[in-house]
Amino acid sequence: MGLGARLFPVAALVLLGVSLPLGAQDQQPGSSGNNAEAPDVVNELPEENRQEISEALSENTQDAVTLRRLLLGRSYHFFGRIEGEAAMYSGDRFDGEDGADIRRLRLGIAGVLSDRVSYKAEIDLTDKTTSVSDVYVKVDTLRLGSLTVGNQRVAQNLSAMTGALSQLFMEDPLPVTSFSLSRRLAISQDIHSDRWAVHGSLFSRDPNNDAGKRGWSIRTVINPARKADGIAHIGFSVVREEMDREGRYRTRPESHVTDVRLVDTGPYNDLRYQNLFG
Repeated sequence: MGLGARLFPVAALVLLGVSLPLGAQDQQPGSSGNNAEAPDVVNELPEENRQEISEALSENTQDAVTLRRLLLGRSYHFFGRIEGEAAMYSGDRFDGEDGADIRRLRLGIAGVLSDRVSYKAEIDLTDKTTSVSDVYVKVDTLRLGSLTVGNQRVAQNLSAMTGALSQLFMEDPLPVTSFSLSRRLAISQDIHSDRWAVHGSLFSRDPNNDAGKRGWSIRTVINPARKADGIAHIGFSVVREEMDREGRYRTRPESHVTDVRLVDTGPYNDLRYQNLFG
């Protein structure tokens, strides 16, 4: 039989959102910090606000002004996401590979420190391991966009920058999983307007597996047409990474249930640099 696989993913998505109130600075005028009544229960944000926050956090597009507006006077917001996946395969390579697992399990907190400073801290508990996902501080400036410091997505192609909540399918495209970088400890600057954007990063290793060494990346985007019924999007990205280690390019099919890799180059010894264009 061929190597192709028929995949039947079943996804369940649960979005959790709880936000806590700010301190004394948000009390009503005339009230005393000692006498003000504390809420007996933690009130949930409206569904519309929670949905907008979830989408912004997934894409890492949130800023301090947006968070303050959506949090309704609160200073931080707990969030979480769990996705389940089941798959059935056909093909000799996939005998015994049918099954189900938890595709994503993440917990985190996001909030504001001032009118222009926000933060996000998220851990990934998928595959019964604990790894660092997005952990960064973002500073919004008036004219130079936003400066982000911490563990974050490296500036690269659109598919690699798209969050899980906005993907058309559960998995990234195979070229993205094969070649694109994940998150790295980095400092980045993102400048954008209605018609164009420039996003650059200086990055180091992945804190979860010590992958890579150091590098830089830049992504540019223009929107020559931007109307109510659609947007023309043209983008280009370059990533250059100093490796000085063994490299390997491989990927699963569009499913996380199996460990069978349909594409696997095997190891390349003593790679010095990696250049990616997208």
